[in-house]
Amino acid sequence: YQPAFIGGFLLSLLDNIPDIFVVAYALLANLGSVSANAILGGNALAFTLGYSLVITANLYSHGGILHLSKDVRRHLSFLIVATLVILASYFLGARSWIAGGFMIILFGFYAAAGIRSETGRSANIRRRLASYSEREKKVAKSMVSPSLLSIVKVALTLGVALFLFVYTTGPFVRSVLEVGRTFGLPVLFISSVIIPIVTESPELVSGFILSRRSSDSAVVAVSSMIGSKVQSNTLILGLVFVIGRDLGRPVFLSGYSTLALILVNLYAYRASFDLELTKTDAL
Repeated sequence: YQPAFIGGFLLSLLDNIPDIFVVAYALLANLGSVSANAILGGNALAFTLGYSLVITANLYSHGGILHLSKDVRRHLSFLIVATLVILASYFLGARSWIAGGFMIILFGFYAAAGIRSETGRSANIRRRLASYSEREKKVAKSMVSPSLLSIVKVALTLGVALFLFVYTTGPFVRSVLEVGRTFGLPVLFISSVIIPIVTESPELVSGFILSRRSSDSAVVAVSSMIGSKVQSNTLILGLVFVIGRDLGRPVFLSGYSTLALILVNLYAYRASFDLELTKTDAL
């Protein structure tokens, strides 16, 4: 049993925390385009370097082709729909907030579809457990139920991480932009390449570590990468458009970022829809 949606959904939500803080700061600092380009640049990094790391780690740690869960196709379907809405937002220009509203609604459908699928799968697991002896049930529950100590450790780790993000996001964005100006780098390059390298690092590292553990964990890592991009391309980017409009600072997408997003999302769809990731896909 692979908790492909719930596990991937929660992991991708945690992976998106750096993006959320950067986006929030950029909006408040009147840098809406920086936040939007950073989100789109994250797709390019995840579906190129991220995929390569996961496939390579699985190949050398466990060997063979990485077989994905069927739930990945649900993620991919929503990813393609989100891509079309983002393309529409580019042509809408100052009225991109309309597409932003559709993105938020699309995220709601995405979450509802995943939860419905996971509920049905959980029911199947409960029916299987009904045939187990009491001893077998205790063993099964001990394998999936986290201890209180592990929960406390995770909570403390997240608390420290959130504290650091709150106090370091602003200086980080300002410093990156200042260094870029010093070296004559365009803001588009900084926001779509430099910033995503930092914000996507937790996702890349977690994906690599999970893939080293087992092939099942590698499946969750891939599901997390696709799921995090669905989240960022729907909920987070949609909020950027809507909040930017409410602040009187409409957010515009660059043609370069939009084109790059379309290409990498189509690559992710092509590479993953057959539910097999091979050495060729890593290249």
